[in-house]
Amino acid sequence: MKGSSTTNQPGTYGMQGTAAPANTPGARWGAVSWTNADGALWLFGGLGYPASGGLGDLNDLWKYDPATTNWTWIKGATNRNLRHAGCARPGQHAWRTRGRGIMDGRVGRAVAIRRIWLSRLGR
Repeated sequence: MKGSSTTNQPGTYGMQGTAAPANTPGARWGAVSWTNADGALWLFGGLGYPASGGLGDLNDLWKYDPATTNWTWIKGATNRNLRHAGCARPGQHAWRTRGRGIMDGRVGRAVAIRRIWLSRLGR
């Protein structure tokens, strides 16, 4: 793993879909993570610091490749999510089955809605 050892650091997103040594997700908590069959770590959302906009809900998806030690920003906003839609929150769970990533949990800060997402990401 790599990243800043300083607290509350914003993310460095780089070019979407491209791994790079400078890419780093911002500091966060309450994110959801899982590993795929290749050993890559996937990280989604949480409450934290995007590239701009200060502390807020995040809906960004990252992939960490332990072979290269590089992060890739896959998808999502580079600023905080003001509408609280589609954000990973504390209490959310993620797992992988039959080559698909599954997340189950709450959406948004003020809304306790149960949602289940099924994705082919993170194979």
